[in-house]
Amino acid sequence: MNFTTTPTDWDATNITYGSNEARFTATTGELSTLAIANPSNLTFDLRRTGNSTAKTLYVEVSTTTQNGTYTIIETYDHGN
Repeated sequence: MNFTTTPTDWDATNITYGSNEARFTATTGELSTLAIANPSNLTFDLRRTGNSTAKTLYVEVSTTTQNGTYTIIETYDHGN
């Protein structure tokens, strides 16, 4: 998926778009959707700009709601 705006049925907090990507503009940035049905794979690109502070990306799921309690299923940082 190439992002230029928030996709239909997705929620976004502290997200901007450019160069066909969603950019998390704060440590509290969130991008969520109700369902991704049977994905064969998901790709995440974690990088930083001029800020030397390490970033962490959490992949979280909820089986009950889009805006409810989430469980972290994977953590990505600059070490992996």
